[in-house]
Amino acid sequence: ASALAAKAAKRSAAPPWEELGFRSLETEIAEARALEVRGAMPKELSGVLYRIGPARHDVYGDRLRSWFDGDGMVHALAIEGGRVTYRNRFVATLGKLAEDRVSKRLYGAFDTSAPGGPVARFLHRNLRKNPANTSVVFHAGKLLALCEARRPYRLDPETLETIGEDDMSGALAPD
Repeated sequence: ASALAAKAAKRSAAPPWEELGFRSLETEIAEARALEVRGAMPKELSGVLYRIGPARHDVYGDRLRSWFDGDGMVHALAIEGGRVTYRNRFVATLGKLAEDRVSKRLYGAFDTSAPGGPVARFLHRNLRKNPANTSVVFHAGKLLALCEARRPYRLDPETLETIGEDDMSGALAPD
């Protein structure tokens, strides 16, 4: 009995990456916020630095097994005229929107199985969410949030709002 209890405790223990400080970030800053600049920024320096990464590691109380599985959040630091502003938004993927509608985890991902028992997972083995959390790039005049295994999501470069999946002018198949 003690061996079974130890096995169950190990399965329910937090994933090792959680100890590194990975916590869900749920707060979006949709309107650009001015950041304090210490010293002086060159007036000629202007542009936007975009970064993306997984931000939601707990989906309605259900902890994901890998930090690679977290929903993507894009961050933008805009520099212009000696001022710096910041904003961030989740990539509103179809999977994230569906989970938000029902307030529970519906999908599996890289290392997180889809919810339900073995039969449910077998019947719905394609229920993997595109977290759009790996990289953000400009390509052909579009800001794109990427995940290796799915189509990119197009974002508005100013507001960071999600425009939708992008099939690259028909070059990418639906799956």
